[in-house]
Amino acid sequence: MSQKIYYIKANFTAYYTGSQTGSGGGSNKRSFVTKFHDVVLDHVEPLSYFDINSYRVGNDFIEHLNLDDILIKMPGDGQSPERFVKTNIKDGILRNPVISETSKSGNDSFGIVTGTIYAKIEKKEPPKVAPINTPTPPIKEASYRQEITDIIKPATLSNATSTGFSRSGCFTDVARVLFFLFILSAIFKGLSHWLFILAGIILIVGAFFLLGLFFKFLRALSNIFSIVLSFFFIFMILSIIYSYSGKQKKETDSSTVKQQDEQSETSQLSNDTLLSQTNKDDCGKNNLMAIHRRAWTDFIPQRYEGKLMMSQCFYNQSRENRESLNPNGQQIYAFYNSLYAKLARGDKNKMKLVYHMFDSIRQQRGLNQAQFADMVVSCVQDIPYRLIIDNPADLDGRMLQLYKRDGALEHIKFGVQAPAEFMYNLQGDCDTRALFCFTVLDHFGYDAAILISEYYAHAILGLALPSSGASISYRGKRFYTWETTAKGFQLGQMAPDCSNMNYWNIVLTNQ
Repeated sequence: MSQKIYYIKANFTAYYTGSQTGSGGGSNKRSFVTKFHDVVLDHVEPLSYFDINSYRVGNDFIEHLNLDDILIKMPGDGQSPERFVKTNIKDGILRNPVISETSKSGNDSFGIVTGTIYAKIEKKEPPKVAPINTPTPPIKEASYRQEITDIIKPATLSNATSTGFSRSGCFTDVARVLFFLFILSAIFKGLSHWLFILAGIILIVGAFFLLGLFFKFLRALSNIFSIVLSFFFIFMILSIIYSYSGKQKKETDSSTVKQQDEQSETSQLSNDTLLSQTNKDDCGKNNLMAIHRRAWTDFIPQRYEGKLMMSQCFYNQSRENRESLNPNGQQIYAFYNSLYAKLARGDKNKMKLVYHMFDSIRQQRGLNQAQFADMVVSCVQDIPYRLIIDNPADLDGRMLQLYKRDGALEHIKFGVQAPAEFMYNLQGDCDTRALFCFTVLDHFGYDAAILISEYYAHAILGLALPSSGASISYRGKRFYTWETTAKGFQLGQMAPDCSNMNYWNIVLTNQ
């Protein structure tokens, strides 16, 4: 069959997986390779021509898409259901890609990508169309009732005796046969055989009577079992309804709390005269304060609210300090030990308002050591993830576009923000968050550490608290790991794809 070429425009929806493939740059950030899967196209429009150059306007596109086994959604017409056509696309270009529902696990990133695609379809044969659901032909009501009547007629129209046998059924037929045999015996053998025939009839009738009693007993047991089974099914149905309603209520309550949290979470710049009075030498000319109202829950869950505040003056000082650093050490672990230590020391005295907020919550709630650490780390986990990029050229072009859509910061030296910078703009990835938690918990007297993995290109917090799970022993103390980039991770828990502790090393402690 000759090959046919079609050109289309369509709405594009797909899942993506971005994997880090190799290191590059001084900040140890890695290159990415993006893969699309479960691709669905809808609202397909045919194109009379296809000029790839006309779609390369601006920088907001992903080109050279060659995807196999994509699905084109064909809408139903009211009488037939919607269906999907499987095909392949060649030389596609995705315009205005938008990323949503992002998550990160180890060196992999996941999410959903939508946009508008212009593509070429090459087909050698018509695609096979399979409806999602094949509707069952409707049954005519009169025919259906007639079939039911035919099925139940023998049982409902006959009258059963107390022994369970039908008067017009098999018992009547047997009685007639026996009576006929008795007449024949009386005619041909004489009445001398009457008693013998009568005894045989009595034995046969008695056997049927005993069988009737036995079946009646079985029916009684069956009725009892049916009643018990009915109560059991009623109980199960009520349990399912109750469980479902409870789950719906829980989800509704959770959704309500989430909406309340999102509505109460705001960020703004405000003037702060007290800061200018207490820091006349350094910040007297800049009294702007970034105030972030946050609401989050820990792992119990307990709900917390507070204001994370950082002056613009301290933010500028922290950024200038980071830009001026030249960490010592040629090896990666020595390099990051020097870098993280200098950033933490440089900002520890700029975090007084942050310390005050966490300490106020601790005193109001009466939190112990473990509960306080949960509250601090869960607050950081609740802050949306943002990638911090040193050199954008180190990233795959497609992945860079996706991260830009998600609010990534570019050209940040070392690919990390200091604690004061993080508190000013609330933007940070793994090492920014781990460094912030390290600085705060160090202030409150915890034995804290920062762990990095060159293999996984990831950084996490370490804490020497009684726990279980993944850990590393260092200088006589056991530090349990803590993931800070995603909600729900508790002390000692690790994502499966980065849980091999042989690839992790402690690069900084406060011991």
